[in-house]
Amino acid sequence: MLFIYYIVPAGGGEGDALVRGNLWTATVETAKKYVPGVMAPEVKDRSGLEVILQDRQGNEIFRCRHKAGPP
Repeated sequence: MLFIYYIVPAGGGEGDALVRGNLWTATVETAKKYVPGVMAPEVKDRSGLEVILQDRQGNEIFRCRHKAGPP
């Protein structure tokens, strides 16, 4: 399954994306486990970010705090 993820400032939308990426996984649950810690050089050392996970049609299916930044 193909998913799209966006790393955005907390409360932001895909138009505020600092990072956009694609993710291929077998299930939605696998994608939900992966995206909170997705790494990207553009957001290294930034806090207060969220990850938006969308299906290939652009429907938001999950949103969570981005955990790859500093605590």
